[in-house]
Amino acid sequence: MMKQYLEIKSRYRDAILLYRMGDFYEMFFEDAEVAAPILQITLTSRDGEIPMCGIPHHALDSYLIKLIRSGNKIAICEQMEDPSQAKGLVRREVVRVLTPGCIPESVGLEERDHHYLASYDGETLGLMDVSTGSIHLYSVQRSSIVDHMRLFPIKEILLPGTPAEFELTGVSIPITPLDISYFDRRAGMQQLSKILGTASLKGFGLMEGDPRSGVAGALLRYVRETQFRDDAVAVDLIVHDEQKVIDATSIRNLEIFQSSLGDPRHSLHAVLDRTMTPMGARLLRTWMREPLSSLEEIQHRLGAVEELVRRRELRQSLSETCKGMGDLERQTSRVAYGREHPRDLLAIADTLDRSSAIYELLATVERSTLLKELRDTLNPPMDLAAQIRETLVDQPPLQIREGGLIRDGVDERLDEARSIQSESRSAILALEETERRATGISNLKVGYNRVYGYYVEVSRGQVSRVPEHYIRKQTLVNAERFITPGIKELEEKILHANETVASLELELYEDLRNAVLLETNRIMHVARNLAIMDCLLSFATAARDGNYVKPDMHTGSSLSLRESRHPVVEKVLREEPFTPNDCDIPEEGRRILIITGPNMGGKSTYLRQVALAAYMSHIGSFVPATEASIPLFDRIFTRVGAFDQLAQGESTFMVEMLELAQILRKATDRSLIILDEVGRGTATFDGLSLAWAVVEHIHEQIGAKTLFATHYHELTELALLLPGVRNLSVDVKEFEGKIFFIHRIVDGTADRSYGIEVAHLAGVPSEIVSRAKEVLANLEKSELDPRGIPRAAQGMTDVGQRQLTLFPSATDIVADQIRSIDLDSLKPLDALTLLARFQSRLNRED
Repeated sequence: MMKQYLEIKSRYRDAILLYRMGDFYEMFFEDAEVAAPILQITLTSRDGEIPMCGIPHHALDSYLIKLIRSGNKIAICEQMEDPSQAKGLVRREVVRVLTPGCIPESVGLEERDHHYLASYDGETLGLMDVSTGSIHLYSVQRSSIVDHMRLFPIKEILLPGTPAEFELTGVSIPITPLDISYFDRRAGMQQLSKILGTASLKGFGLMEGDPRSGVAGALLRYVRETQFRDDAVAVDLIVHDEQKVIDATSIRNLEIFQSSLGDPRHSLHAVLDRTMTPMGARLLRTWMREPLSSLEEIQHRLGAVEELVRRRELRQSLSETCKGMGDLERQTSRVAYGREHPRDLLAIADTLDRSSAIYELLATVERSTLLKELRDTLNPPMDLAAQIRETLVDQPPLQIREGGLIRDGVDERLDEARSIQSESRSAILALEETERRATGISNLKVGYNRVYGYYVEVSRGQVSRVPEHYIRKQTLVNAERFITPGIKELEEKILHANETVASLELELYEDLRNAVLLETNRIMHVARNLAIMDCLLSFATAARDGNYVKPDMHTGSSLSLRESRHPVVEKVLREEPFTPNDCDIPEEGRRILIITGPNMGGKSTYLRQVALAAYMSHIGSFVPATEASIPLFDRIFTRVGAFDQLAQGESTFMVEMLELAQILRKATDRSLIILDEVGRGTATFDGLSLAWAVVEHIHEQIGAKTLFATHYHELTELALLLPGVRNLSVDVKEFEGKIFFIHRIVDGTADRSYGIEVAHLAGVPSEIVSRAKEVLANLEKSELDPRGIPRAAQGMTDVGQRQLTLFPSATDIVADQIRSIDLDSLKPLDALTLLARFQSRLNRED
């Protein structure tokens, strides 16, 4: 046995081998030492030398979850013949290999999100959800692969050659190196065409010889080899554009899937996810990771959401029909891989029945092109649903070989065999009664076990009354067991009937399973349509509950929001009213908004709510506002918060600069840029200089719509120098020495940051707050020492050298403005406004 084990193990050195021995899966040597602590089971030894541990076969799934989540590969080795029929050692073979990313059944899968196996060749990232059969291909440069991978729930990645070549620093995903032959593009093309059933892949966006096909081919071959199938199950191929509307950094900064503290409850996803089905839940995450860049597609989604918002009864009826619906994608995929339970087939029939009801409801759609298209292409195979229900019993067992799967009346041969079974059972009872009367032994009974078959059992005290034709078979402590020619004849008849029933049930079940396989593509299409409808329902429900408005999406460049709100903050506040704010960025003119004001005043919230409104509109959702006019953006960029990546040798400020560099390289005049406190991670003058230069560069070179929150009040001077810059500030009220945050965004600049007041509100000791006010007063007066060098506070040691003036003086700025005024066209009111601005500027410097 150990020789057999070692031979099999030699072919699966990188996997934990689960070796079937009777009712247990055993592990030996290093496998046992690795698995025992993970599974929290006892590590024992065989013959005092070989480490070993085992798990019951019926509890396999629960143990597999632990092994897979710990990043291990598992090779499952089964007994390929009945031990009672085997001659010598039972033949064993590995029947499948489970890896962290390659799990066709529901073991350890997150129901409401994808479970991706990835492959990457340096240019293309491929993602395959083995449990649903979907494949996605993305063009991704090496410089951004790590950032891109963080966007998806990738559980394992396949790489050609040496993983070190790809510099996946900071990625904790299990890596599987493969021979370069796995990535052969011609083989990939052939595999894709065969599985998808097409002569050409042009319709999917892949031309002949496309290098991206090699990445897809690696996924398919790996799945085929681990699942021991001629073909991997793949029913959908999506080739994505190179440019994404939003990247992983902005998804993190906008808290799309989780808060900055890692809480998924305080995220936009938590607000929008009202899906009723697992398929819809997974698709919603896909939509939210990949906003649309096509205005036509966006408008189709918005139109569908609008109709569902407007028609309450239709929305509620669809939701009720979807409630409790099974996971049609994964159930169908399990059938394709041969890993299903009989109840999966009934669940498929139930969902198909519900899809028929949904078809009838969608027939009442009045306006939405997308909803009409979903109805017209739904086309559920209702004859298959009827066949499943007519074939299987209402509550079939979980395991196929347990029997009792098929209804009476489905097959005459099965009904006849069952009749023999029933008659035989009655014959056993009749035989028992006959033998009791013939022998006079009242407690005589007829029983059965696997080893001896049927027998007559007599208590030890009654053995003397046993007839001579009884043949002793087994001696127990308190009884003796016998067989008779009559019992053996009846046993043969019963066992033959049992075998016939089991064989016919298996045959009929396989016929039914094959019928499902023939309709796999149609069923998966139904699943996709149901998922789309579920997502649209989710958006409509969120819009109705949140009082959101349909955005007017356009190809112009103006952005206008009336009474916009932050969807997550508004939901978290609940009892407190959220203060809404407007945002206007015109077609031409002041496209850069510089927002100043105190901490806790609402600057960051304002930035994010504007970005979220733009983002939500691009996924087809209504937005939290009373009116919204939003242009089609090519990219949405954000630089928010302080993060470090020390494992990669990157400080907080370095991360900030790396993200900023990406934005400045990729942004266009069709982009939206959100910048919060750029430059705060370094010395004041360094940070201020960088922030100033960044605004100038965006204004002069990029032309993107930009919201820039800052504590550097000097940046507000840019509104006097650059015609495309506008100043906004957070309104704050002071009363009797206390400050009150109004959370209202108004025109103009903030006169101070109120940082010391915020520190006081936070509970900083009063003596520190008082001393900070003294230091601030000295700094604001620019108090100089006898040598003309600014000092930080009275009584402290002089430090540093006097800094040169970074920006032009107020007098110079005002003089330049006056020189540029066209006095002939200047209106009296405009003249007074300019005069007030000049006076305010000069007074601030004084």
